[in-house]
Formats: sequence, structure tokens, C-alpha cells
Amino acid sequence: MKLFVVLFLLVGFLFGCGAPIGFDTPGGNPSWVGDLSSRIDSEEERAAGKIRVPNKGKKKRRMQPKTVGDVVETQEPEPPVEPEKPVWVAQLEDEVVINKVGKTRRGTPEQIEQDLVEPVEETPAPEPEPPAPVSTEPPKVDIVFVVDASNSMDHFLRRVKKTFAGFVQALGQLDWRIMFTTADHGSHGFFLANWTARDGTAMSLEHDGRLLLGTKYLTKNTEDYGSVFIDTLRISDFYEHLDNRGDQEKSKCELAPGCQGWNEQPLKSLEAAFVKNRSFFRPGADVVSIIFSDSDEGENSDPSKRVNAEQVVKSFEQGLGKSGKKLVSYGIIMIPEQDEACRAKYSSGFWGGEGLFGTELVRMAELTGGSNHSICKDSYAPLARKIAADFID
Repeated sequence: MKLFVVLFLLVGFLFGCGAPIGFDTPGGNPSWVGDLSSRIDSEEERAAGKIRVPNKGKKKRRMQPKTVGDVVETQEPEPPVEPEKPVWVAQLEDEVVINKVGKTRRGTPEQIEQDLVEPVEETPAPEPEPPAPVSTEPPKVDIVFVVDASNSMDHFLRRVKKTFAGFVQALGQLDWRIMFTTADHGSHGFFLANWTARDGTAMSLEHDGRLLLGTKYLTKNTEDYGSVFIDTLRISDFYEHLDNRGDQEKSKCELAPGCQGWNEQPLKSLEAAFVKNRSFFRPGADVVSIIFSDSDEGENSDPSKRVNAEQVVKSFEQGLGKSGKKLVSYGIIMIPEQDEACRAKYSSGFWGGEGLFGTELVRMAELTGGSNHSICKDSYAPLARKIAADFID
């Protein structure tokens, strides 16, 4: 009985182990077992020399696990070693980089790094201020013409038709107007009465030998203003007190030589004109003074009592200058160190007049930014062009 049992178990074991490997039958071995068995057999046959190994002698890189359960960790390849940069390249990179908006930027490496991370917000440039409106109005100038009408001026007053030809026309685009006064002021001494002095008040204009009574300011609106300018300065040959038509009496001593005293004081008269002719000075107009004289200030006065250029400028600034007006003085005078021959020729006349260099009058022009023109020239029009250029430029 025992022998029968042993034989039965032996037969069952033999039949169970003899089942083919690799069949996926229910309850059988899985498929990977067969694959593994085939690989093992192949390895044994290759070791025995039965299977030809391709590329023998060459080392083959194994890309898969050698056995089941092996874990091969993938390693990152080492980065290539970059060659060391030259020093000048590193310095250039520290100084200039390209930021995110495509504009070059300078700064330290820390500033550059910050710039690459965050866009740089550029401050917008301020909008340019609109240009100041250009005035289309011509400059306004009110001209005070101070005329020396003493006896020594006889020669120069007779030549005004030639010397002042084209003078007002040469003022060009200036919006000008002119008043005339004489260079005498106050008492003339001896027996001469005070009534002959104008003391800075404006004269009446004259045209064609007739006084334009009540018209004291010359403008471009004055009919035939060029001739009126010349006639107001011109003297007749015989100092007659009747006009050349004989129907109107002239006001005595408007301008003719001898109607002014012998103590020329053009600066003192100019200073008085600023006060006594307020209606002449227009708002927004600068003031020009033109002194026409062959002498200097107060040649027959006590030097300590003479008016000087600084005093006239100060009086102007305290009066008209408070409204923003500017004073520029020009002279038609005997210029020191230039008109010596002219002065010697015309310094004395029949009436005992004496011409002098206008030393203080030169200072007046220099102090106010003006200029001087020789009284001995044949034309005074260049001075008018200079005045126009000074105010238009």
C-alpha cells in the first residue's frame, strides 16, 4: 500500500513538471517567464559559441536594465566648459547691455540684473514750452528832439535841409513820434528875460513857413511829415517873424538862432521834458532822446551846478521808467578827438558863440546804450538807421 502511494506521487510530479513552459494557460506560468528563459538559453548558447555575436570586439553600451528589478538612474550630461572670456568683454558686458525694450542702458552689474528682471520705466521727456508769440506790431518809440538854437548853431541849422534829408524815412518800421524842444533852460543872465526859455516844453511844428499852431507832435499820420520835420528845424534867411505868405505872425523865438540864451543846457532841458510833456509819452513806448548841439552841457554854468548824465537817467527811472519804459540817448554833437578841425572852424561866429566837444553828452549816450554821430557830417540819416536797427533787432 505504501509503495502504491509513492508511485502515484512520483507519476503526478513528473507529469506536472513536464508541462511546456511559456503557455499562457489558466493557472500556468506568465509570459515573461518564457521570455526570460529564452534569453537565458541564448546567453548559454552564446557562451558555448553556438550563436554568432555581431560587432564582436566592440563595446556596446547597455541601454536597458541587466536583470529584472534593476534600477538604472539616468545621469545628466555634464555641461561643456566654456572658454574664459577676455577681460575687455566682461567689462563691456558690465557697462552696456540690451534691456527688454531693446535700448542700451548703462549701469552697475546690479542695476543691469534688475533691468533684465523688470522693465525700466523711462520718464517721459517734458513737453517743450510753446514759443513766445511773436509780436507783429512795430516797436513804439517816443523821440524827444533837443535842439541847440544858440548863435553858434547858425551854420548847422541852415544846413538841415541837406543833413536831415531822409532822416524820418530812415526810421523805417518803427512806430515813432517826435516832439521838439530847445536846449535852453531858466535864466540866461544879463538883461535877457526868462520868457525866452522853453524849459523843456514842446515847440509847435512848422510847414512851408507856417506854424501849425496846436500841433506839437510829429507822426507818420502828419500830412507830408518829412517836409514838416525839415521845416520845423530849418531857419529862414532873415529871421523874419512873418511866414513867407505874410498872413500869419510867427511865435517869436520858436527856434531861430539868438532866440535861445548863451548857456546851453540840453540835458537839463531833456530832464524837464520828461515832466512837462506827459501826454506825449504813449503806453508801451520806449523813449529816445536826440541832442542836436555843437556844445556841451552848461558850458557857461558853475560846474558844481551842471546836470550830469547820471542825474538825467535817475530822474527818468523815478518817473517814466516806473512804467517799464527804456531810455536810449543819441547825440549829433562835436565828438571829442574826432571833430577837432570842425570845432576850430565853427567854434565862433558873429554872435560870439563858441563850440565845444560834447563830453557829457557822449557819457549820456554811453550810459543809456545809445551812440553819437558827428555834427560835422553831411548826412545824419545813418543815425536814424542806427536807431531803427537798435530797436527792431
